[in-house]
Amino acid sequence: MTQPTFLVIGAQKSATTWLAGALEAHPDIYTPATKELHYFDMRERHRRGFDWYLTHFDAGEGLKAVGECTPNYLWVTAALPAELFEFGFDPALFGPEAFPEVNRDIPALVRDVLPDLSLVVILRDPVERTVSSFHHQVRMRRLPPWSRILDVGYRHGIIGMSFYDNHLERWFECFERERFLILIFEEDIVPRPEDTLARVYRHLGVDDMFVAPDVREKRNQRTSGPFLYANYVAPRAAAWAFQALPALHDLRWPRTVVTTEERERLAQLFGPGIARLEHRIDRRLTSWR
Repeated sequence: MTQPTFLVIGAQKSATTWLAGALEAHPDIYTPATKELHYFDMRERHRRGFDWYLTHFDAGEGLKAVGECTPNYLWVTAALPAELFEFGFDPALFGPEAFPEVNRDIPALVRDVLPDLSLVVILRDPVERTVSSFHHQVRMRRLPPWSRILDVGYRHGIIGMSFYDNHLERWFECFERERFLILIFEEDIVPRPEDTLARVYRHLGVDDMFVAPDVREKRNQRTSGPFLYANYVAPRAAAWAFQALPALHDLRWPRTVVTTEERERLAQLFGPGIARLEHRIDRRLTSWR
């Protein structure tokens, strides 16, 4: 069976869908038709066994790079920062016991079966990633659109997935640092996507002169507040109405709101972790400050 040579492990809501499209377009790279296999993070899928997982890569036999993109792999539910205590959050809501469906030590599970992987990580300003994740969960109708982000942020990894330094600490314990290509969304993806894709291709050992089509195309953009409300109440009717009348997106009300004060609270929460991350990856993250 063909085994993966690389994984894109995260972070969620950080342009991994864009990257997956660029990888799929490369003639020397194979990725499964399903972007996110969720084999290592979801216990139900992991119980299907490693042979089941490998069947998704059979069609990539003979290609230089074979892999998949599941951004939830970065998330180590057992890696909780001290800031949760200091800022008054209940750590029990963020830990592995709160997510029984998620494997708590994903890096070790990957290392035990695929120790020679190349790994790609995209990190986005943790405040912006958290807000984007919040809107995504509302769009998926997992949360009502009138929710307050700080009240529901413990759910679905909305806040927890943004503690990058804690998650990478565990990943770095399981894999050598040289196996990681760590990209910053605001500094690498947004201003120079072509150059960044060339870096990814080199990291995966394929032709870095290949130019992916639609490299500047935006994916998974957030929808409007009026749509989120309509979608929560009547998804089929909302899809039809907002497609037929796109001007509905321009309505000022109702809105799913994240206030300035909530953003400032999140910035305070993530600040210490950003400082630790800068030291860990030896890179100043000025665009996040």
